[in-house]
Amino acid sequence: MITQFHTEHREIVALANRLIRIIDPDNPPSIEALTKIRVELAASSDTHLVREAKFVERTLGMRDDVIAQGIGKRYKAGLMDLQLTLASHTGRWNPVAIRADWAGYRSAVRDQLALSIERIKWEERVVFPLIQHLEPGATETRQFVEFI
Repeated sequence: MITQFHTEHREIVALANRLIRIIDPDNPPSIEALTKIRVELAASSDTHLVREAKFVERTLGMRDDVIAQGIGKRYKAGLMDLQLTLASHTGRWNPVAIRADWAGYRSAVRDQLALSIERIKWEERVVFPLIQHLEPGATETRQFVEFI
């Protein structure tokens, strides 16, 4: 499962990098092109987060280990915070707002993606290795993300 989550993280980061590239020019892309990548990124992230959250909460939440339970609680609280910031970002930056404040939108996207990438890095640095340590016979699959 962890290997699959690493793969999904790479896919999410690739989509995030595509979004960064499309918003980088001084000339904004069409709203259609921008919406397409935003929808792809949101769908990929949502699907991943649902599966990953169930797995992590089940794996760490059922442990007697105080550290595992603590990391599980931190995972859940951090996920809720991330989902709230994503919902706020999406609600704030509709097509009209994007057109009205292109520079502000670009800045907000970079900030939001930085939060998401930091979350991925934390999962790969802390959560996944802990789960692998707790699971008998687990193999090390530690990977780290690159973000432009």
